Amino acid sequence: MLSGVSFDIKPDKMPDISLIATAHGLSQLTFERSPITLTRLRKEFEEGRLRAQANEITYAIKLTQLKTAGPIERLFNFLLFDQTCRYGMAPQRALKLFSWGILVFALLYIAA
Repeated sequence: MLSGVSFDIKPDKMPDISLIATAHGLSQLTFERSPITLTRLRKEFEEGRLRAQANEITYAIKLTQLKTAGPIERLFNFLLFDQTCRYGMAPQRALKLFSWGILVFALLYIAA
């Protein structure tokens, strides 16, 4: 379980992705100084065709970067990217929200 682990390692000391690919909590990784090691890990996942793991790393990077963002930027990103598709981790969520929106607005239109 990697939940809350700070992934600040030297870029030349990257672990083998086959060891990390099955770990739980990739989306909860953080960084203290720079996202470069997480970005390299994401690139290795993408090159290894491990798209789900790459999306989890993207989510971890974005969440950690938002900790230093202002309140308006944080709210904007939370509503438009985190709640809709979790930064690519759950793309089906946007389709579900869209479908529910059509249903709700259609019912409102019929009632009017």
